[in-house]
Amino acid sequence: MDPELIKSRHEQVQRHINWLRIQVSKIVEVPHRLELLDNQSLSDFRIIVGKRTFYVSKSFLSMKSEVFKKMFESGMKETHEGQLVLHDDEEAVEAMLFFIYGDKKIEDLNLAMKVIQLAHRYGIELLKLQCEYLIVQNLTLDLACDSLVMSKRLDLPYLALKCYEMG
Repeated sequence: MDPELIKSRHEQVQRHINWLRIQVSKIVEVPHRLELLDNQSLSDFRIIVGKRTFYVSKSFLSMKSEVFKKMFESGMKETHEGQLVLHDDEEAVEAMLFFIYGDKKIEDLNLAMKVIQLAHRYGIELLKLQCEYLIVQNLTLDLACDSLVMSKRLDLPYLALKCYEMG
């Protein structure tokens, strides 16, 4: 491959990583809001994952996710039933809810690999960026293949370029 092209792509990746760093630095955790998560008396909706039920507020979900907002406004089946059943990793869903409620950042790489998919599905862009930043900063050769596949599925071109750099 042309050395100039390699250099150019590397510079693009570095610029994107710097941009991600700036975006992630804007996240300010608000831990006291986490007290509102799983509060049955203040909840108006449930998210069920496996054997775990999370008591949540449609308002909180709608503030961070256009997908949830549209689901609640359109009167989908889940809205009438007052619950959404997910077949995802319980820890990943909990981490997504911690972000929605308290802007709690993801700190574990393996968890970020799961949460980024939920963030993409529910349109929680800042969470998706935070997970992408954690992944590109800690990408290993072992994770490069899975990350490359995921980058294509979730439209993360700079993560894909970073994966190619690993190879």
